[in-house]
Amino acid sequence: MDDSSGQEQTVNMVYLPGTFGWTEYGGQYIPYIYRKSEKYISMRMLYTHPMFSSCRNFMHPDIFSACDHMARLPITDFEVRLLNEINLDHCNGIFGNNSFDLQDTVIHISDAYEFYQFIGFCSCKLTRGSKFSSERCSFISINKKCLVPYIVRNDQKLFPDFFFAGETDILETHEEPITGWDLSYLMFCCRLLGIREEFYSGSYLNGILLNDVENAYPYGTEFEECWAKDVKTDDLYSDCPNYFLKK
Repeated sequence: MDDSSGQEQTVNMVYLPGTFGWTEYGGQYIPYIYRKSEKYISMRMLYTHPMFSSCRNFMHPDIFSACDHMARLPITDFEVRLLNEINLDHCNGIFGNNSFDLQDTVIHISDAYEFYQFIGFCSCKLTRGSKFSSERCSFISINKKCLVPYIVRNDQKLFPDFFFAGETDILETHEEPITGWDLSYLMFCCRLLGIREEFYSGSYLNGILLNDVENAYPYGTEFEECWAKDVKTDDLYSDCPNYFLKK
């Protein structure tokens, strides 16, 4: 597989039946197939990537469950034959000895990329904590008493609103829905804090902007960036509502 042309290489630029190409994740090439002009990747092929193989051995299944919003689509008889041909004739069987069948699924290439990024992020955060920087999500410590997760969207930080239940001034501010991959990152942060799953297991959460939270707190309140793995969380909620924590 010649990667001289960059990240992606297409076998045939005309989207005819049987057209496929290659995309690269962390130095390993994964084939994609076309449905009209859209690209899709086999979940089974994606899972052969060394990072996924490693992470599935030590990560809690709930982390993978945070990606359940991905649309996993069944494959057709023609795609079964195509994936088997790719595996055997073009990849020397590196995607396994078991034949692909109608039980296999594909995801859109954009979801495959986000999935790869998310699992890689979780792996690095679990093993390296704050030593691995990210602009996707983190935590804010409020007066060193309460640790609240946030995600970043459009350069703005969004908190889940259930952390501020009962604080009318904050909840009356503008709320924005948190969905999709933003929600996946927030779910990961919530799990790190030991928050009861019922508070973040839906298809969306309402988010509140950091600026609105800061404006609702008294002058002089300290808002400090941190990462949950680097601090002791046992006593962080003495002055905050803790009904959402696991008992």
